[in-house]
Formats: sequence, structure tokens, C-alpha cells
Amino acid sequence: YYIGGWCIGGTIAFEIARQLEQAGEEIGALSLIDTSPPHQDTFVGLEEYTLESELNWVLDYLPDHRIKDELATFEKLDQLWPAIVDYLENSGLDLESMKEAVPENMAEAIPNIQQANAKELIYYLNVIRSIANARDAYLPAGKINSAIHFFNAEGEPIPFVERWQNHTLLPLNIYNVKGKHVSVLSEPYVEPLARLFNDKVLNSSI
Repeated sequence: YYIGGWCIGGTIAFEIARQLEQAGEEIGALSLIDTSPPHQDTFVGLEEYTLESELNWVLDYLPDHRIKDELATFEKLDQLWPAIVDYLENSGLDLESMKEAVPENMAEAIPNIQQANAKELIYYLNVIRSIANARDAYLPAGKINSAIHFFNAEGEPIPFVERWQNHTLLPLNIYNVKGKHVSVLSEPYVEPLARLFNDKVLNSSI
């Protein structure tokens, strides 16, 4: 199996490789593109999702806090997000002002954020938060017996990338590539990345 992933996809790729090895399968190569390493020291715990915590979170993005009074009567968390979507679609609130409040690193991960409607925006914000929380809580159950090929974006390098060595019995190979975390897979950076990938990963594994 030749497995690779970018960002959180790299974390998922690592766990796929670990489970395949555990099942007796062989990994031809594992490639991670700008993926933060799991590490106990960086895990500070996850806050519990509650009606209050979610309401406080969304109010950071809503310039109009009148909705807080409307939602104060809710007793169940699953009532919250449909009501917020309905509010955004029918209140006449300028959705662009909410988009501008989204942190840059989250906005870059939302497909076509400028064209996204209220429902799509809420959906992607929650998907990103859930994935980020899963990544932050992830600690591998064991080391893999495969070399890791790590592609590190020079414009926005991942901190403590060398900690991936703690999760493999074989050498960690680090290659620096041009671009930042989001742009590394876009022109003009993706072509030299692909050439380096072919040279260091595919050709060396044949």
C-alpha cells in the first residue's frame, strides 16, 4: 500500500498505515504533507460540547447578538444549529460580515467560502472544528514499521516535525518544499512537489 495525506489527512493516513500493518499488510510508502505530529505534551484536553459552549462560540462570529435571547429557551444542543442557520437565512443579516470573522486558517479550508450560503458555512465550520479536535486528541497506539516521507512547507513550517520519528521504527525522511500549508498543493508549488514525490517516494520504493 502507498498511502499519503495532507494536513489532517496525513494523520488519518498514518493511522491507516498502522492498522494495515497490524493486520499483517505491507506498506510500500507513507507520505505526509505538512501534517502536525501527535504528541502527548501538546494535548491539553478537549472541552465538552454543551449548549452553552456552542452558543458562546457562535456568538464570536455573529455581529448581531439578539439571537442569544431567541436561543436562550433551548434545552437541547441539536436544536441550536438548525435555528442558527434559519436565523442567518431569514434575518437579513449580512453573511459577509460573519465570513470576515472566520479565522484565516479556517477560511482557507472552506471550499469557495465567498459563494457559501449560511448552511454551507455552518456545516464547514463545524466539520473543521470536529476534525481539528479529533487530530488534537489523537495519540497512536503504537509505532509503525514503515519509513515516513514528510514534505514540509518552507513558507509555513510545521513545528516539532521531528517528533514523527517517535512513531516509526524506521528513519524519518524530511523534504522541504516551497509554499505554505494551503498553497503547497496549488500552482506553482504542486509541480515541483510532485517531481520530488516521484523521485524520493515512488522511484526509491520500486
